[in-house]
Formats: sequence, structure tokens, C-alpha cells
Amino acid sequence: MDLNLRIPPRMQTVLDAETDSGVFLEDWPLIEDSLQSVLDNMHKVDFTARAVGMIIRGILSPDPRERKTYFEIARSIAERRVLDRSYLINILVEYIVDEIPHYGIELILMLLNKVGDIESEEIVEIYIPLLTKPLNIKIRKEIIYGITTVYIYTTMDIILSSILKHCKQFDSMNSFIAVVIIEICIDGLQTISKESCSMLASIFSILLEKELQATVKKVTELFNDSAFIYKISRNSDVIVEGLFDTVYQLSQQYWKTTEQSFVCEMLQCLFHMNNRVFDESLRKYNHIKYTKHLEMPKK
Repeated sequence: MDLNLRIPPRMQTVLDAETDSGVFLEDWPLIEDSLQSVLDNMHKVDFTARAVGMIIRGILSPDPRERKTYFEIARSIAERRVLDRSYLINILVEYIVDEIPHYGIELILMLLNKVGDIESEEIVEIYIPLLTKPLNIKIRKEIIYGITTVYIYTTMDIILSSILKHCKQFDSMNSFIAVVIIEICIDGLQTISKESCSMLASIFSILLEKELQATVKKVTELFNDSAFIYKISRNSDVIVEGLFDTVYQLSQQYWKTTEQSFVCEMLQCLFHMNNRVFDESLRKYNHIKYTKHLEMPKK
């Protein structure tokens, strides 16, 4: 069945995704009855591909009332298992490449999570790249849920490699979210491979260099978690060697007292993890610093 419904207009001015929930459109009363009629008669309707595509597009309405109603229709279609996930993927790609605003993106993600069977390619091409975009708390929650709960993983390699690829582009909140995702995923594993430990060290190093209090605190909490330390202990040399320079350099800087206390605490954790590699890393760090000092032109 084809539906005689409009695709909502696109806003010319879009504000911050964190605070902008959209606008109430004046023509909403004209289409409310049509949408409600579809919703009330879902059990009688066989939707064509064109109609499904139109409904999914309706979820992107700047009017929260309209997108909520379209979402309810789409959710009923998803429950019948006749919702083609490609509609959802295409919209998320459009958001990633800045072709559409943030309106309804959390609902599109919610539908994708409901459909399930998330593939590794979708983690790499959709879920992690979304963290490079302006998001609100609802979108972030769906990203976390999709990666940590819906996606079935047996190692961290795919998730970590994608985070490592994009983490320099994460803003302050999404940097924190990346650490939360890592924490939850690690909690579901028994062991962590050497390759994953190497990527962990690189990710944490990049995120710590941003000097964001919430992220620094979260990483420090991880290194004070005995379960986390146990899982990475077999490859502690990789972790300590990969993180030492960044953590030590930050501990020597004069910056915000709270952040510096977290970094010093993390430095102590690295020492306890593997004091031999810690000492070797310190000697190497000082040697490089001394060599650079000697190479500086004298006044």
C-alpha cells in the first residue's frame, strides 16, 4: 500500500544537537489525522517499499510530534520483521556526511538496534564514526547500547581499531563516551589480546592528551579497577610502554590540580603494573629529552 503522506520539510537553520529539539510546524494538524489513521490500522496495511521509505524519512521531521508518530509506525513495521535495515543505514550515513540534521537520529538508531544483527561493518562505518558528529544524550545512549549490547563481539579488535581511527575527532563528551564503551566491552570479555592492548594504549594516549577532566578521571578509574588490570596484565609491558610518555609528560606539567592528581595516580598504577618496563620507559624518556637539549643551539 502507498501512503499519501508528505516528507517533512528540512530546516534551513539547525542549532546545537545537544539543545535543539526542533520546532512545532504549523501544518501538523493537517497531517496528524492521516498519520494516526495509519497507526490505528497497522494490522490491515501491507506497506510497499516506497511507503516504508517515506515513513522512515518522516522520522527526520523537525517537529517532535511528527517524528514520534512516524517512529511508532516504523516500530510496528520492524516488529513484523519487514523493515529493510538499508533504509536506516542510508540515513545514518547521510548524517555522518552532514547531509541532514540531527532530528530523529536517535530514533533511527533505536530502530536499527531493534532490528538487531549488527554487523562488524556497521560498527566500523556507522556506530563509531557517529562519535565524530554533534550528538545529544539520546543518540549517545543508542550508540552505546548498539555497540555493547546488540553487537555480538568475541574480541575488542574491531571496536578498538575503529575508535583508534576516529578518536582524534571526538569532542569532549564523545571522548568520554568512547572510554565508557571500552569499559563495558572489556567487562564482557575474559581476556584481552596483545593487539587490543596496544590499541588501548594508543587510544588512551590520544584521549588523555586532550586534557579533559571527565575523560582523564574515567581512564584513571579504569586503571584502579582490579578486574580491568587483571585482564590486561598479561600484556602489561605493551600498556605501560604505550602510555608512559603521555602520562609522565602530563604529570610534569602545571595544569588544573584535579586533572594532575588523576594523572599522577595513573602514573603510579603504571608503575605497579610493570615496574621494569616503567623504569625502562623513564630512562628512555629522559635520554631523548637530554639528547634534544644538547642539540638545541646555544645562545
